[in-house]
Amino acid sequence: MKKGKNIKLATKLALAALVGVTSLSVYTVDAAGLTGSYVGIGKEPTSTDVLDKGTEVNTATDSIIDYRQTTNAQGAVFSRTPTNNNKNGEGVDGQSAGNKNDTNSTGNTAIGIGAYSARNYSTAIGTYAEAITGSTAVGSGAYAGDKSSSFGKNTYAKTNAVSLGNGARSSQGVAIGSGASAGLFYKYLQSDGSQNYNVINYSMAIGNDATAVGGIAIGANSSTSSVYGVALGQSAKVAYSGVALGTDANVKVSTGVALGTSSIADRRSNTIGYVPFADDGNGSYVPASAEALAGAISASDVSKDFATTYASQITKFNELNAAYYAAADEVDKQDEIIRNTKGSTIASEQEAYAAAVTAKAKAQADAVAATNALNAWTKANQDFTAALGQQRTELGVFKSTGGAVSVGATTYSSDGRVTSILTRQITSVAAGTTDTDAVNVAQLKRVANATISNITVGADKASTADGLAITSDADKTRIDIVGANDNITTSVDADKRLIQVGLSNTLDLSDAGSITFGENGTTLNNSGLTIGAPSGSKTSNIIIQSGNVNMGGNIIKNVGNGSVVEGSTDAVNGGQLYDVQKQINDIAGENGSLSQKANTNLDNLNEAGKKVITDAAQKAVTVKNGDNFIKVGLNEEQQKSGVNQYDVSLDKDALRDALGTGTNTAGDKNLITGDTLNQAINSVVTGQASDTHITNVAKENIKLADGNNTTVRTVSDVKDGAITYAVDVSDDAIKNAVKPELDQKANIDGSNLSTENINNWKNTLGVTNVNQSVTEVTNRVDSLETNVSNLNDSVSNLNGRVNSLNDRVDKVGAGAAALAGLHPLEFNPQDKFSAAASLGSYKGDSAAAIGAFYRPNADTMFSVASTLGDETMFNVGVSLKFGQKGDAIYRTGTTVDVSGLQNEVSDLKAQNKGLADTVAQQQTELEQQRALIQQLMAKVGM
Repeated sequence: MKKGKNIKLATKLALAALVGVTSLSVYTVDAAGLTGSYVGIGKEPTSTDVLDKGTEVNTATDSIIDYRQTTNAQGAVFSRTPTNNNKNGEGVDGQSAGNKNDTNSTGNTAIGIGAYSARNYSTAIGTYAEAITGSTAVGSGAYAGDKSSSFGKNTYAKTNAVSLGNGARSSQGVAIGSGASAGLFYKYLQSDGSQNYNVINYSMAIGNDATAVGGIAIGANSSTSSVYGVALGQSAKVAYSGVALGTDANVKVSTGVALGTSSIADRRSNTIGYVPFADDGNGSYVPASAEALAGAISASDVSKDFATTYASQITKFNELNAAYYAAADEVDKQDEIIRNTKGSTIASEQEAYAAAVTAKAKAQADAVAATNALNAWTKANQDFTAALGQQRTELGVFKSTGGAVSVGATTYSSDGRVTSILTRQITSVAAGTTDTDAVNVAQLKRVANATISNITVGADKASTADGLAITSDADKTRIDIVGANDNITTSVDADKRLIQVGLSNTLDLSDAGSITFGENGTTLNNSGLTIGAPSGSKTSNIIIQSGNVNMGGNIIKNVGNGSVVEGSTDAVNGGQLYDVQKQINDIAGENGSLSQKANTNLDNLNEAGKKVITDAAQKAVTVKNGDNFIKVGLNEEQQKSGVNQYDVSLDKDALRDALGTGTNTAGDKNLITGDTLNQAINSVVTGQASDTHITNVAKENIKLADGNNTTVRTVSDVKDGAITYAVDVSDDAIKNAVKPELDQKANIDGSNLSTENINNWKNTLGVTNVNQSVTEVTNRVDSLETNVSNLNDSVSNLNGRVNSLNDRVDKVGAGAAALAGLHPLEFNPQDKFSAAASLGSYKGDSAAAIGAFYRPNADTMFSVASTLGDETMFNVGVSLKFGQKGDAIYRTGTTVDVSGLQNEVSDLKAQNKGLADTVAQQQTELEQQRALIQQLMAKVGM
């Protein structure tokens, strides 16, 4: 709201200046002899000179935009055509004749053919100019709405905006310059006369053809293609949230900065920088990935292992982000189509517009869904987000988080060759402090002075001890890095800048050499391997030497199964030994003795053992055939191997014959077979004349015959001995049977009720009273709703009037302050007219005022004053002076004419000068006479 008031104040100041300038050349009525003023208006434009609705807006055209016939927000025709279009070509006494302003508001001014002003204190000057809601539009085809100001042909300003210059357009912004544009605008003039596409606001474009989309563009042809960008300089261009300073400076990536003429910033964020001592083996000191960078700078394990630890989560996180950006890009794409097709009269573009509206709605829904999915996922994966934040923090020193700052440019040909390089020095740079500060040359020199600049690597230097030897020559002009013995190797690349110190694949530690890992740890020397026992262990060290292994009381675990065969030297494990022990226990006697077991030829059996075998043989099992259907036979194959095995079989046919065949009769207990059941079913079908006789249990067939009101008919032919019958019932017979009872019942629609029946029902149910009660309640509810509606309207009107009163009070206060600042000059009898202008402010509202003062004499003054713009205030006054002071000084007839006095003084001065000259001349003559007299006296001796 404050911004709008500031714009209005700027407009008022401009008008005040305009009035002030023109007032200097305005002839008074007395001077010019005129009794009024005139407004001259030229010929009305033809249709070929006008851009109407549905026409592509071209700010450079000679045609003007016509806002007269449009539609309102509901699509209904809303005429803004003034009465007779002011074709009379003149006004009377300063009032524009024929222009029909908004009759429901005040303080509007419209001058020009088709000019229109409405909604309180709006001013439209020029052919087809339009000003709405406290706005000012000056120029042919100019439009200003919602407290905006536009000056120039075909200018457009909407919602607290300012446009200045032919074709300048702004929406909630500022556009100054021919063709300047601040915001986004439709390609075609809309049916309601609007041009702005309400997506990007608060832009500023200053300069001919400058374009600002949500940013600031200052300079001819400068542009910001996205929000938050700043482009300063002729033809400067900038992407999202970037800064370009200088002619032709160009920022091609988001958040980039280009400083200087023709500078280009095209290096994106998240770019990994040079890391000293981080050679990847290919001569590059720029790590290829975030994880490689983390390893190069010795970051935490979280950062180094991030890609592997959170591999699946990284994939999901990237998928969710890709889904959101895809939907957002689709919204932008459809927005662009809508902006360039809405309002078109071309059929193909109308179809494209309808499709884009649908596609945009879907894309917006997809974007919301993607955002919700991403938020929910990140909330559920706090470990991932915490690790990601930690990695970004640790790598931020060597990995950019925004676009690069460029003070020059490198351009390339289509095949990738460098065509030009623009470089600049950055001077007067202070010494950097933190890791991300820039350093100056002085700091680098300090580092260079502390660096050994001449280092040679070679294998020709003698090695006197194990290790890395660094030696210098006699003059101490260089330092040599050599390997000791053959265990350490040194090498340098062809460019003499990469020194590699390595360990030989074959180590010779000599007889006295050894390798020890940790305190009391493992030691490897010429005599063998010693593995130290842990501190506090009950076991001793493990010693492995040639021909000797001492486990020191330690257990050997995880030993594989050795081969247990004659001649095997494999080690066996506890499991194998246990199996052997178990086999022995299974065959052993008391206390594990084997003396109680029989030999294979039974030659060690005693009498008791022989008796057991004999008894068993005497009690052999006898197997014989049973009934005719059970057979037992000796298995000849088994008998050949000394085993008497008998097979038992069943004769199914003999068993069936033994059971016999039963019949389907009562008391028969013989076996029932399928043939028995089939014969029983066939006998039933064959012996029956109808299917109503089911079994032989029924003594008689079921007979069907026609009865009263029913008939019996055959509905199918005989098939497999079955016949189907249907029984029909007469509808009329049923109706006649129940008619007496139905006549006593009321139809659901009451069609068979007489008037007497209805009245009886009403009396019984009390309907009359209910209707009256309902009617009374309905009337009261209607009355109550009417009262509430009237009360709501009254409250709404009151609120509106209070709000309007508050605004008007602020404006009145500002106007009063402005009027109070008008003061006349001192009285001058030779120039009795004076003028004054002033500004006033009250609670954020501002006002400008002008006034005129006329003093016919020293004792009387007439004054007239008025504010400009909204809430116009004016006053007319006369001031009188009482007493003798004024008359004494300026009384007619005795008034000293200053000019005359000045002339008299001048004359007196001239006379005095003449007298002075005469006196001087006389003095000269007297001196001459005195000299002559002295000469005469001298001659006569006096």
